Amino acid sequence: MWLTLAETRHSVILERRAKLLSKRTGLKYIAKGTSTHLSPSALIYEAVARPTKLFLTEPVVFFFSLWSAFAFGLVFVSTQSIAQVYAANYRFTATQAGYVQAALLVGETLGIIAALPQNAWYLRSGRRNARAPGVPVPEARLPLSIPASFVGLCGGLFWYAWSSAHAEVHWTVPAVGLGFMGFGIMIVVHSVVMYLTDSYPAYAAQAISAEAFAENIFSAFLPLATKRMYSSLGFGWAGSLLGFLAFALSFAPIVLMLKGGTIRKRSKFMAKAVRD
Repeated sequence: MWLTLAETRHSVILERRAKLLSKRTGLKYIAKGTSTHLSPSALIYEAVARPTKLFLTEPVVFFFSLWSAFAFGLVFVSTQSIAQVYAANYRFTATQAGYVQAALLVGETLGIIAALPQNAWYLRSGRRNARAPGVPVPEARLPLSIPASFVGLCGGLFWYAWSSAHAEVHWTVPAVGLGFMGFGIMIVVHSVVMYLTDSYPAYAAQAISAEAFAENIFSAFLPLATKRMYSSLGFGWAGSLLGFLAFALSFAPIVLMLKGGTIRKRSKFMAKAVRD
């Protein structure tokens, strides 16, 4: 991405132009909005306090961070559960069980491909924006995430759970469930990042920072409980517990699809982010 994608952030582009003009003319050019340097305390606020405030005071950031973090954490849960399931059911070695992780990768790759049309849907949504004609609507980032979450995350988790609960089922059947999970994970994480970026344009870095914090917390602690959970509840019910959590969190994009415009109107943080 670093090698192929062009820079689009206006402040960065202006700063680069100012440096280029300064070098060519020998005069001092300063890009708009970059003339003041932040103090250390202001930098700490930007990097820590504002993401924390967004996470704790903005329901959109809070619930979407939980949704994305849960999806992201499932990748790390799988590293534990796959080894446990495939060793118990199919007598796979650690190396052989590691190869099964490729099922997640296949699903994630398909998720990347499926997410591409969302960009076109998002751009076309500007035609239906009555408040600001021509400006795309953030909620247009979410339609694909709803079936991806219900069918990919929930369906994949239940498929993997109950196919792995029966040792007589061929080992490829749980792997298909993992593929569905990978597809759902990629779509969910992508949709959340894009939605937060569009809803908090001036504070996109802080909003995504809050989401990334939640993702890292989940990915650190969920795997610690995996082995005990699968041993205590059994493969079927342990996976089902995760499936029910995924089902509950999957309603978050539906709420925003229905009420997103109203929520954005009432959020002072969102309004300030757009103005800034």
